[in-house]
Amino acid sequence: EETSFEIELTREVRNLKIMLYWHDRPASYYSAKALVNDLDITVQLPDGSVYDPYILDTSVNGVLQQAVRGKDRVNNIEQVVIDHAMPGRYLVKVKGYEVPFGPQAFKVVYNWDEPELRLLQPAGGELYKNGQNRQIQWSHPGHESDAYEFSYSNNNGANWVVLPDATITNSRRFWNIPGIISTDVLFKIKHLASGQESISQPFTILREMIFSVNSPCENVIDVSWTRLNGIDSMAVLIFNGNEMETVGITDDTNFRIENLKGGQTYWVTVQPIRGTKLGERSIAKPVVTASNVFCDPPGAGGDFSIRAEDSLLVNRAPSLREAQLNFRLNLRNESPDEFADTIFLQVLKNGVEYAKDTLVKDWAPGERYRWNSSVKAEGNPGETAEFTLVISKNEDTNPHNDTAVVHWRYLSTEPLVLPYEEDMFALPDTVYRAGRNPGMAGWSHWDLNLSSTAISAGTKPGQGFFTMSRLEGQQAELIGHYNFSNYSVNDDVRMTLEIPQFNQLGIDCHIRGNDTARWISISLIDPYTQLPSLS
Repeated sequence: EETSFEIELTREVRNLKIMLYWHDRPASYYSAKALVNDLDITVQLPDGSVYDPYILDTSVNGVLQQAVRGKDRVNNIEQVVIDHAMPGRYLVKVKGYEVPFGPQAFKVVYNWDEPELRLLQPAGGELYKNGQNRQIQWSHPGHESDAYEFSYSNNNGANWVVLPDATITNSRRFWNIPGIISTDVLFKIKHLASGQESISQPFTILREMIFSVNSPCENVIDVSWTRLNGIDSMAVLIFNGNEMETVGITDDTNFRIENLKGGQTYWVTVQPIRGTKLGERSIAKPVVTASNVFCDPPGAGGDFSIRAEDSLLVNRAPSLREAQLNFRLNLRNESPDEFADTIFLQVLKNGVEYAKDTLVKDWAPGERYRWNSSVKAEGNPGETAEFTLVISKNEDTNPHNDTAVVHWRYLSTEPLVLPYEEDMFALPDTVYRAGRNPGMAGWSHWDLNLSSTAISAGTKPGQGFFTMSRLEGQQAELIGHYNFSNYSVNDDVRMTLEIPQFNQLGIDCHIRGNDTARWISISLIDPYTQLPSLS
């Protein structure tokens, strides 16, 4: 079967590229050829000539050879390139060469380069630092070997400084960023033969900021730097698990980040500001907050604070851990005074009083205490609730830090009925961040644990489960809960896993009888054949 359509050009262009793409179905694990459905694209030019896509010689002897036009039997992306395209009609034909699993949908896209001179990089809005070696890039089809003049302005075009000659390769050259400070820098390229010019939009050049970080006590990080001429203020940023988040802006030379967790690794950086324009961030630095080194109590006499250790609490039925899910609180005497008094805990469930507890203890100045309250979250399977924990004591001078909120879910795992099949490719489009993610969307009997803020995960229809990591060595842990109350140990129950690209992944598999038992490792590789054994 063949489909054709036309592209009409009204003017002469360069590098007309017409690309064919189709989402091919997965090949068999044991197939020597990855391509299943094979389509072909051809383009007939206005003069009647026919162009095939470019293909590479994938043999050992051909890896250094240039691509040539021909029929592609390897890839599900094919591209026809016409270096110098004249005005006229271009007939695009897509034909099925071998389609054992049809019909096969496809898409065709095309673009081209305009013949005029265009400065591509910098384009405007860039953040550069003094001393960096940055690449300048431009497009001028048909004039790649011509001579050009390059210059910059640090006052929005009032004056220009011409750059010395440099090596030009593929319409690119490097520029060593000068020691200027400006938020109104422009860059200009000039074609000497024709006089054509292309000028960027304004961009910023500021200095590299050298800063230091340290954690003098468990819940703070101190950031400091040296004041530089031309820098008006400084933004301080910390990685929040997804991106660098600004936690403060100051015109001082130091900043304290508070309310952190002790013994945790945080990534911190600074970003210079001139007027209202931000410069490029410095390379982030890691710092581990101090553990068991308490900061001096900042509060007034009598001040007392609470923080819930678990902001998300999950019960699961059936479960042997259910009785262990009580509220765990971190209390602190924020005052510089010692005292002996009773701490009262009031628990509200969805705004309605739920339970009470008390704690009697002697408190040293600034002392922290981990309290396992006797109050436990209870309810019905499938229920969700918001628990509000409120502490009180005599003469507490600051009521604003006396409340903590815990979000609670009660997940139910229904008895399994065999045969049973699960398909991750049917899960909804969802993104998961670092830490515990109990009850995945569409799979409430599965929990996901991510090892650090450097890794995130997600699910997408047709794609299944995937991870995204900024660092090597990160781990994603999937825990499935199955209720086998309909079966006994005498029943022959078997499980089969289908894991695409299994050999490219590092996967460990474990099983246990309940959620308090020891995990038992299961090998997914046959010890004799060294082949995947997923049953």
